[in-house]
Amino acid sequence: MRLPKQTVKAELEQATHISKRNKEGVDKYRGRLVRAADGLEDDAFEKISSPAQKWVNSGIKAIKEGKEIPLFPGEKPVDPDADGKAKDSESKVGGGIRIKQLMIKNGMDMKSEDMLAILEEEGITYKKSTTDLVRADFRQTVKFLEENKMFKDKILWKG
Repeated sequence: MRLPKQTVKAELEQATHISKRNKEGVDKYRGRLVRAADGLEDDAFEKISSPAQKWVNSGIKAIKEGKEIPLFPGEKPVDPDADGKAKDSESKVGGGIRIKQLMIKNGMDMKSEDMLAILEEEGITYKKSTTDLVRADFRQTVKFLEENKMFKDKILWKG
């Protein structure tokens, strides 16, 4: 007898022991689930289905790029309510965008540890390795833009 096929969401919840918390926005929940799946041991990650692995990888990419984590396969977007806001979404920006905002405000040489402390105070949980990746990528992008004279002044680097 074959077991019924699990949804990507159910499969990842089972593998990571993560479930949506009461009053938790769907964006924050998806982020927690992606980060938990990213933290699985290699052998555990390899045991999850190909669609689940693809969703996690696209979620990691979205986090690194400061974009919204994709919907689960087959999931429909939440309908906006009367004031135009998604019923179950958060008004906060994602962690990747927030890291970039912090770097612009505090300088491109801001340390990951300092960012993590601020993110934690704001209720955004990020791994140091993910923070380091977003930080390095953004630094590289800004440096490229400066070297190609796409900024009027070098205003983002302190010191």
